[in-house]
Amino acid sequence: MTIYGRKITDADMSNIASFMNDEIREKLHSELAPCKPEEFIREYLKIDHTFLFTLEKNFDFEDEENKRYEDIDRD
Repeated sequence: MTIYGRKITDADMSNIASFMNDEIREKLHSELAPCKPEEFIREYLKIDHTFLFTLEKNFDFEDEENKRYEDIDRD
C-alpha cells in the first residue's frame, strides 16, 4: 500500500508520528494497531485534515490525486 505514491517505512512513520497530535495518535493507535503505516496515516488525515500540509512541507508528500486537503475522503 502507498499513500500519495509513497511507501512509508517504519523510520518514516516514526518521524511522521513526532509531528502528530499526541491524543489523536494514541487514540488511533489503540483502535487500529497493528496496521500498516499508510493505513494509519489515512485514518489520521480523516480526523486532522490539515496534517496533510505537514506531510507536504516536512516530508515531500504531494497529494497527486486530490491536490487539496479538502478532497480527502472522510467518513
